[in-house]
Amino acid sequence: MSFGGKEPISQKPEISTQTPKSNTTVPSVTAQTPISQPVIQTQKPNLPPTHTPQTPAAKSETETQQKQTVPEYQSIQIAEKHNIEVALMLAIIYAESNFNPIAVSKNGAGGLMQMMPGTARELGLKVPQYQDKRKPNLNSNIDERFNPYKNLNAGLIYFKGLVEKYKGNLTLALGAYNVGPGKVKVAGPLSSRGEKYADRVLSRYQLYRDNIGQLETDLKRLEALLN
Repeated sequence: MSFGGKEPISQKPEISTQTPKSNTTVPSVTAQTPISQPVIQTQKPNLPPTHTPQTPAAKSETETQQKQTVPEYQSIQIAEKHNIEVALMLAIIYAESNFNPIAVSKNGAGGLMQMMPGTARELGLKVPQYQDKRKPNLNSNIDERFNPYKNLNAGLIYFKGLVEKYKGNLTLALGAYNVGPGKVKVAGPLSSRGEKYADRVLSRYQLYRDNIGQLETDLKRLEALLN
């Protein structure tokens, strides 16, 4: 979420995350949990137009496999809590920060889901007032956007609200996450920038649905940040 375009800038952290620990040992996973009766509708990334409502995607072979093994990952539990498909959650993180919990954009968005300071505060995160928001304090005790657990939860709450606002149109919701909901009408269309961002996320989302190995790899990357 940049509301102005971004390229995440890696900074050396001085970070002390306070993340709830799972009491169970994280097993080696082979699959993700599919979200039953999802509130969102999805589309394949190459289906135009981007501003029309989508229909639910058919279950892939990956999702079928995911029913057979349910890994006890915090990240999967978080996705289930917000009723967001794990593959979609990972795709957004990949596009926003590439799993860098201290990524900062040129517009001042920070953390895994690239939350802007004001938006993060509205969602209950502790974020200082910065003279230059592009130079935040990376200590997660001071700026909670850099706490991966809190950032992920806040980002998914925000994204789910956009999905509801745009009546299940995933492309519009993704575009609004990137450019800001004030710049995306409920009926669309998206700007070129918003459309490119949505296409990028949807392409990665489709990759995860088709390739269980890649999904597992990135799921482990995320899980390592939450523990």
